[in-house]
Amino acid sequence: MIIDFRNLALLIRWIDAGYFIIPRQSSKLRLICYKRLVKQIKLARYLALLPYPGLKGI
Repeated sequence: MIIDFRNLALLIRWIDAGYFIIPRQSSKLRLICYKRLVKQIKLARYLALLPYPGLKGI
């Protein structure tokens, strides 16, 4: 499984309804995979492909 910021369908699976990243203990991912996932989610947020948490009504 390749984790990339352009694969939004994959990244959205690991974000909850409030746009927060699901904790590693809940996601059951290995540490290295979780770190890659978080890095790609943050990059997608920076590029405005995903929303930041807490900014629903803006």
